[in-house]
Formats: sequence, structure tokens, C-alpha cells
Amino acid sequence: MLEITRTREQALCLDLFALPTATQPGPGPVTGLEAAQISGDPVSGSITYLARFPAGWEHTATALEATVELFLFEGDMAAGSTRVHAGGYLCVPQGSGATKLSSVGGAYGLVLWNPNLPAFPPPVFGVRAVETWAEPLRSRDATNLYSTYRSLRVPDFNEQGFNGGPGGFFRLSYLAPGMTSPYQHIHHRCWEEGIMLSGDLFLADRGLLAPGSYIAFPQEFWHAVLATQTGAVMLVHTNAPMDYPWILRDYALAEEMCADYLHRYKLGKSHRHTSWEDTPWVEWQQRPEFQEWLASPASVAWGDEVGPGQAWVARSHWQWS
Repeated sequence: MLEITRTREQALCLDLFALPTATQPGPGPVTGLEAAQISGDPVSGSITYLARFPAGWEHTATALEATVELFLFEGDMAAGSTRVHAGGYLCVPQGSGATKLSSVGGAYGLVLWNPNLPAFPPPVFGVRAVETWAEPLRSRDATNLYSTYRSLRVPDFNEQGFNGGPGGFFRLSYLAPGMTSPYQHIHHRCWEEGIMLSGDLFLADRGLLAPGSYIAFPQEFWHAVLATQTGAVMLVHTNAPMDYPWILRDYALAEEMCADYLHRYKLGKSHRHTSWEDTPWVEWQQRPEFQEWLASPASVAWGDEVGPGQAWVARSHWQWS
């Protein structure tokens, strides 16, 4: 098994496009490509890559070892005769048979390698190549227009109690301008990673997210006091259905932090990925009100009793057949 440089038991926040790349020995379609390994799960063998495909690239995905999914930041890619471009999504499910992947002018984007991804059998979970922007816009809650999404991995259920298909979801998510969430939440059922494509996002304890920012949260990890001035477009990927509605907890001075972020934001300027310790909002955590909350049982809460070091063990027992 390939060495995993960043595991999915780690909480991550980094600049995706600053990651060093190297010629990859594998697996599957990333073999021989210049790519960066973003995150991986040593238990299941699942890995997310950022890869560059040269002009004229071709690969036959046999679909024997893993489900392969691609999302393009730029360029073109075809699965069989169906070609997509920037914002396009392609999927070759494990067990679907050999499918030719090809690029005429080259491409740059994500590769998701998921051995034994829990899924419905083909043709329900079949070969898929779509222009993401043409997919229906959906919401977890019809009354909430602040957060919407387009489903890439299908099926993608939107039910009370859980979201996503058997192996989790891969979505293009939209946060509306001016949205704030002055609470932390937790996912008891899944790990989650997100990639910023456009906009801005303040995330307490993580930093200021801009296009190219990457975040990942282990199962049982409190996160997401957030605010956005101009809105945000993000890719969001989980390894299991997400429990929903989320369990929320208060976070000291969260409303004040969110308001301060919106007030300080400079419209019309380009913003860059900034680590939490390099933002001015670290100062809020030095205030007596925050330190008092940090020392109280409320800052621990029951979710952390399991802890971010716990993998989703059910994932390791599922085998495709």
C-alpha cells in the first residue's frame, strides 16, 4: 500500500496549490503523473490527489481495484465519448468495466481513488461524466437558502437524519454572501474534506479561506464557526453519509468574531489563504470571556470523548463484489 503523507485522522487547513508535487508511482490513473497527495486513509486505501494531465493523455480505467472520480479545475477530460471541461466531474465505479479516460488539451484537477467504496451496484452507480453547473441545485432544507449544493457522486440522498449515499457524498456547495454560523458542529458518522473554488470564508481556529484553500475534519471533531462576506463555492467530500441535522454547541465570542470579520473585510480586493495564527482574530481568543469558556466543561463537550483519532471502522470491513 502507498505511504499516506496526510491521514484522515488529522484536522488539516492548507493552501492546496502550494503543495509540492512529484511523479506518482500509482495507483490507477495517477501513475506517472505530476501530482500531490492531499489526504488518505491507510485503512481503506482511499486517497485524494491534485494532478496535472498532459495534452494527449489516455488511460483505461479497468474498475477492478477502486472507484475513480475526477473533478477538473481546468482543461478537458472524457470518459468514453462524453467530454467535460472546467467544473466537469467524471466517475468510473468499481465493477463497471473498462472505461477509456482521455484529455485532448490536458487538464488539472482532483483525482479521488476509493477502493471498495460502499455503493449501489451498476447501473445505479454507473459511469458518469457531467458538466457540474448543469446539475440541479438542491438544499438540505427548503427554507434555508443560505446553503445549497449540486450532487456529483450519485445517489445522493437528502433525508432527515443523514445526507449522502452509502459511501458518502461529493458535492459542489454554495454559501450565500453574508452567511454566518456562530456555532461549532460535529459529524459522528463521517470524515469531511473541502476545497475552496471561489469566494471567502472565515473559519475560527483554521484561518481565512480563499480559492485553493483546503480543509479536512476527522470524525468527532468540533469545527466551523464561520462567516463569508462575498459567498463561497466549495467542493465537499465525505467517506460516509453525514448525520444531519448537525449537533451544535456554543463557542465563546463567536457572534462577535463573525461580525468583526464582516466589518473588516475589504471588498474588491483579492484575498489569499491565511493560517489562523496569522489572522487578527486570534486576539479574540486572548480575552477573559474566551479563556473562561476554554477552561470550562463546555469547551470539551461529549463529542470529544471519542476524539479525532478514531477512524470509521465500518469502512474497513466493506468489500466490493
